[in-house]
Amino acid sequence: MIKVNTPLESLPHIAAKELMGDIWFYREECRYLQDAWLEYPKIFKPELLIDNEDPGIFFRSHGNFSIPASFYLRPPDDQQEREKDYSPFRHFNAVDSNVCFNQLCFVLFLEGCDRDLIPLSHFGFDTHQVRRRRVTVNILIAKLDTTFIRRIDPVKFSGWIALRKVYKKDTFTQYSLPFMELDFQFEDENGGLAVGDCRLVIFIQNI
Repeated sequence: MIKVNTPLESLPHIAAKELMGDIWFYREECRYLQDAWLEYPKIFKPELLIDNEDPGIFFRSHGNFSIPASFYLRPPDDQQEREKDYSPFRHFNAVDSNVCFNQLCFVLFLEGCDRDLIPLSHFGFDTHQVRRRRVTVNILIAKLDTTFIRRIDPVKFSGWIALRKVYKKDTFTQYSLPFMELDFQFEDENGGLAVGDCRLVIFIQNI
């Protein structure tokens, strides 16, 4: 993971709650993202992301999260067991990481398209005609690698994902699909840390 100290120009954090509409289609108990904001370097231009190899060029979404209980775990049948505090025994795991990544990714992609901050128009994609639910089912995670370095408290933590590169694998046909390379990080206030990278592919013809 490369950390770049670049002067940043952030969209106002005061409007963070306005970005939350992007995850409206999640079940209520799975809406882990509490607020979100977007960030990019002062030198940023969307077209710089095309075939980018410069670590100082990126478009990033940040968020604060809380996972009160993992949706896939059934609570104990016994009332006394349910009332116990299980938080010391809980940890942020791969399923939780994937859900949080997805929610930040929707904010990054949909809000980025609304603001012309992602250069998909260069690949034949009309970013102003984005239909949100259809977009969400036509972005495929082609690769997702996560390294859990130190245990993260799922009750309160933060994270970001950064779009580093947009490209086509096959540049000789007009029908090849755009790919995106991203990296991400989740952390808590006590030093908990997980990092990773991802490759997305967008099925433009279905949008």
